[in-house]
Amino acid sequence: MEVRKKRKRIKSKGPYLPVNDSENLKWPSDSITVYISDSFEEDGDSILITQGNGHQDTIKLLSSKHIVYSGRAEELKNIKVSALNEGEMAPNTMIIFFIGESHWYRTETNLRKGEWTIITLNK
Repeated sequence: MEVRKKRKRIKSKGPYLPVNDSENLKWPSDSITVYISDSFEEDGDSILITQGNGHQDTIKLLSSKHIVYSGRAEELKNIKVSALNEGEMAPNTMIIFFIGESHWYRTETNLRKGEWTIITLNK
Protein backbone atom coordinates (compact mmCIF):
# COMPACT_ATOMS: atom_id res chain seq x y z
CA MET A 1 0.00 0.00 0.00
CA GLU A 2 1.38 3.40 -1.01
CA VAL A 3 1.72 5.97 1.76
CA ARG A 4 1.06 9.54 0.65
CA LYS A 5 2.85 12.38 2.39
CA LYS A 6 0.70 15.26 3.52
CA ARG A 7 1.47 18.47 1.64
CA LYS A 8 2.01 21.73 3.54
CA ARG A 9 -0.11 24.74 2.61
CA ILE A 10 1.65 27.98 1.68
CA LYS A 11 -0.38 30.86 3.13
CA SER A 12 -1.58 33.59 0.77
CA LYS A 13 -0.99 37.28 1.43
CA GLY A 14 -4.63 38.19 0.86
CA PRO A 15 -7.88 36.95 -0.58
CA TYR A 16 -7.01 37.95 -4.18
CA LEU A 17 -3.89 38.31 -6.29
CA PRO A 18 -2.91 41.92 -7.06
CA VAL A 19 -4.43 43.57 -10.15
CA ASN A 20 -1.99 44.79 -12.84
CA ASP A 21 0.89 43.79 -10.58
CA SER A 22 2.83 40.70 -9.59
CA GLU A 23 3.17 38.55 -6.50
CA ASN A 24 6.21 36.48 -5.57
CA LEU A 25 5.56 32.95 -4.38
CA LYS A 26 8.30 31.10 -2.53
CA TRP A 27 8.01 27.64 -4.06
CA PRO A 28 10.05 24.94 -2.29
CA SER A 29 9.10 22.01 -4.54
CA ASP A 30 10.98 21.05 -7.71
CA SER A 31 7.80 20.16 -9.55
CA ILE A 32 4.54 22.03 -9.95
CA THR A 33 1.08 21.47 -11.39
CA VAL A 34 -1.11 24.54 -11.93
CA TYR A 35 -4.90 24.16 -12.11
CA ILE A 36 -7.53 26.83 -12.71
CA SER A 37 -11.31 26.87 -12.41
CA ASP A 38 -14.14 29.40 -12.30
CA SER A 39 -14.69 30.68 -8.75
CA PHE A 40 -18.46 30.58 -8.84
CA GLU A 41 -20.88 29.56 -11.56
CA GLU A 42 -19.67 29.05 -15.09
CA ASP A 43 -20.60 32.32 -16.77
CA GLY A 44 -18.38 32.49 -19.84
CA ASP A 45 -15.22 33.98 -18.30
CA SER A 46 -12.25 33.72 -20.69
CA ILE A 47 -8.60 34.26 -19.86
CA LEU A 48 -5.21 34.31 -21.55
CA ILE A 49 -2.51 32.36 -19.69
CA THR A 50 1.08 33.27 -20.53
CA GLN A 51 3.77 31.05 -19.01
CA GLY A 52 7.31 32.22 -18.28
CA ASN A 53 8.55 29.94 -21.07
CA GLY A 54 6.46 31.94 -23.59
CA HIS A 55 3.67 29.38 -24.08
CA GLN A 56 0.19 30.95 -24.27
CA ASP A 57 -3.31 29.45 -23.96
CA THR A 58 -6.75 31.03 -24.24
CA ILE A 59 -9.08 29.25 -21.81
CA LYS A 60 -12.81 29.45 -21.12
CA LEU A 61 -13.16 28.88 -17.37
CA LEU A 62 -15.22 25.95 -16.15
CA SER A 63 -16.23 24.87 -12.66
CA SER A 64 -14.03 21.77 -13.08
CA LYS A 65 -10.26 22.13 -12.73
CA HIS A 66 -8.23 22.66 -15.90
CA ILE A 67 -4.50 21.84 -15.91
CA VAL A 68 -2.52 24.86 -17.13
CA TYR A 69 0.99 23.50 -16.51
CA SER A 70 2.59 20.37 -15.10
CA GLY A 71 6.36 19.98 -14.91
CA ARG A 72 9.48 21.44 -13.37
CA ALA A 73 8.93 24.67 -11.42
CA GLU A 74 12.19 26.22 -12.68
CA GLU A 75 10.96 25.89 -16.28
CA LEU A 76 7.66 27.67 -15.54
CA LYS A 77 9.26 30.64 -13.67
CA ASN A 78 6.06 32.71 -13.74
CA ILE A 79 2.52 32.70 -14.98
CA LYS A 80 0.50 35.70 -16.17
CA VAL A 81 -3.31 35.62 -16.14
CA SER A 82 -5.12 38.21 -18.28
CA ALA A 83 -8.91 38.67 -18.33
CA LEU A 84 -10.23 38.62 -21.91
CA ASN A 85 -13.81 39.25 -20.78
CA GLU A 86 -16.02 39.22 -17.69
CA GLY A 87 -18.57 36.62 -18.73
CA GLU A 88 -22.20 37.17 -17.78
CA MET A 89 -21.42 38.17 -14.19
CA ALA A 90 -18.61 40.71 -13.71
CA PRO A 91 -15.83 40.54 -12.75
CA ASN A 92 -13.82 37.62 -14.12
CA THR A 93 -13.11 35.45 -11.08
CA MET A 94 -11.11 32.24 -10.87
CA ILE A 95 -9.34 29.95 -8.45
CA ILE A 96 -5.71 29.03 -9.11
CA PHE A 97 -4.13 25.98 -7.45
CA PHE A 98 -0.40 25.29 -7.34
CA ILE A 99 0.42 21.72 -6.28
CA GLY A 100 3.95 20.39 -5.68
CA GLU A 101 5.33 17.21 -4.19
CA SER A 102 5.52 18.76 -0.71
CA HIS A 103 3.48 21.99 -0.81
CA TRP A 104 0.31 23.52 -2.21
CA TYR A 105 -1.05 27.05 -2.66
CA ARG A 106 -4.56 28.29 -3.48
CA THR A 107 -5.45 31.81 -4.50
CA GLU A 108 -8.11 33.71 -6.43
CA THR A 109 -8.28 36.48 -8.98
CA ASN A 110 -10.92 39.16 -9.38
CA LEU A 111 -10.16 40.84 -12.73
CA ARG A 112 -12.01 43.18 -15.07
CA LYS A 113 -11.56 42.88 -18.85
CA GLY A 114 -7.99 43.84 -19.79
CA GLU A 115 -6.60 43.48 -16.26
CA TRP A 116 -3.89 40.97 -15.40
CA THR A 117 -1.85 39.48 -12.59
CA ILE A 118 1.50 37.65 -12.51
CA ILE A 119 2.69 35.00 -10.08
CA THR A 120 6.48 34.60 -10.00
CA LEU A 121 7.94 31.43 -8.49
CA ASN A 122 11.05 31.77 -6.33
CA LYS A 123 13.02 28.92 -4.76
